[in-house]
Amino acid sequence: QDLKLIFGCLKSPIDIRKALSVECCVNVSAEFLDQVNSAVVSLLKVSDITFRLCLDMNLQRAAIAPRFCFEIFPSQVMSETRNWLVLDQLADIFGLTMSATKHVRSVHQHLPIGQKLDARLVDMMQGRFDFSQKMVSKHKYQQAAVLSHYKICLELGKDITIKSYAYVKQCLSD
Repeated sequence: QDLKLIFGCLKSPIDIRKALSVECCVNVSAEFLDQVNSAVVSLLKVSDITFRLCLDMNLQRAAIAPRFCFEIFPSQVMSETRNWLVLDQLADIFGLTMSATKHVRSVHQHLPIGQKLDARLVDMMQGRFDFSQKMVSKHKYQQAAVLSHYKICLELGKDITIKSYAYVKQCLSD
């Protein structure tokens, strides 16, 4: 019944009422659509990001569900997990609560970053190959959590929510 529409990255202001047909916006207030338009304008002023608009479409009613989301992709993804410049700007634009931004930061602090010896990798290497302990200790197992993007959801009559998406890169180095 429901279909998620993800638009390409926005590069200029839009009027969401004109972008969608009037019939699709039947159950959505003008004030809420103005809030979406205002968010687009504000996001266009943030440097070093790209963003796209997502919405849910109910195929049976041929109307949008009263929820719009923005997926925000920082240009400098690795540094964003350390300096929070984009997150702070999103908090200002969308009026995110302090607890919402603290939650994102605390979750990211628990993601793996940096180089370390991985005991499982050392055990595997020693079991399969005849490495001396000295040789094995030269190998580092590196994990880095990379922020993919933030997702901000605006839903009629509900608090604005934020989610963050990350992936983990792993490699073996000398």
